[in-house]
Amino acid sequence: MRGLIKFVCLALTLVGAGIAMLVQVSVASGTGTVWVGAVLACVGAIGAGVMKTGTGTRVVCILLAVAAIASASYDQHQVDKKRQQIEQILNGG
Repeated sequence: MRGLIKFVCLALTLVGAGIAMLVQVSVASGTGTVWVGAVLACVGAIGAGVMKTGTGTRVVCILLAVAAIASASYDQHQVDKKRQQIEQILNGG
């Protein structure tokens, strides 16, 4: 049973981090999908901590969750910056 829990936590974290880091964002599409991936990665990391999986599993899940949050934050910043540039152009500035 513990092996299954470890697998589920790792899989959830990997899928979430993969979504957060690999999905393309644009001004039109936004960053919602990226944030969903970051949340999935965090849920997997929290699950690994709560279910008391091995230390290595917890460390990997936490590092992936942090990387997913960092990637989502960066994407959000870039999209906000591009939106501001477009707004300035449309306002004639």
